[in-house]
Amino acid sequence: MEARRLTSALFILSSDAVMDRARDEFHGQSPELLSTDLSHAQEENLRRAFAD
Repeated sequence: MEARRLTSALFILSSDAVMDRARDEFHGQSPELLSTDLSHAQEENLRRAFAD
């Protein structure tokens, strides 16, 4: 994945997302969807980072 200047990013943190359903929500657009499996500790760190 390449970060590009002057563009936007949307981050979704979900415990039960289905990629096909998420992709369907962006129909007609050209999103670059990425997914990963985080450990419980990594997920908690990420939630804390975005909490403020």
